[in-house]
Amino acid sequence: MIKIEQTEHDLIGSKDDIEALSKKESARILCISDSHGNIKLYEKLISRYGKDCDALIFCGDGFRDLIQLLYMADENPEFKEIFPAVVAFVQGNNDSSSCYITPDFLLKAPKNQILNACGKNIYISHGHREGVVFGFENLGFEAQLSDAKIILYGHTHVPSNQTIGDYRFINPGSITFPRGYQHYPSFAILTIQGRNIDTAFIEILDSRDEKFTAKIFSPFC
Repeated sequence: MIKIEQTEHDLIGSKDDIEALSKKESARILCISDSHGNIKLYEKLISRYGKDCDALIFCGDGFRDLIQLLYMADENPEFKEIFPAVVAFVQGNNDSSSCYITPDFLLKAPKNQILNACGKNIYISHGHREGVVFGFENLGFEAQLSDAKIILYGHTHVPSNQTIGDYRFINPGSITFPRGYQHYPSFAILTIQGRNIDTAFIEILDSRDEKFTAKIFSPFC
């Protein structure tokens, strides 16, 4: 269950849960990006997958969607119970830098973020500032400065899982506007267990409640 508060490092969750995540032997992280107003599907993914995940990473362009979901969790104990205990998120190129969850709670959206899971730093950025459509040089440099070898980004709406040297670049795709070869909305679940890092990419074939259908797939890049 998530504690809806923002730490000095701009993560959402209690300090105890954030510290516990960094010390876990294994962790599952729900990775979503570029929701662009699709709150209904975002909520559905949290409801279906959140209870089995230790954290949520949101790679931007849908900051207000995340705000709405956190507000719903604050109002609905059952939804709050299944929400991942730690949330890391960043500001996308279509996002504001801050937004109120409640009249007394202003949530700030960082330009980039570091999440530590199982002793490993994960660097998170939307990617537009680093020019990810042209390559990973700038994004990789920023991750290197943060001592992170796992990099999550969005912006392109194209799911990707590329290893360059010691660095893993992961884009879960968009849950609303897939681009390129990807015809279906997608997201990912990142699993860290010891030295093993596995990313399951999932495409949503049918998002209707009564016919929700999703399957694992491998990105072309």
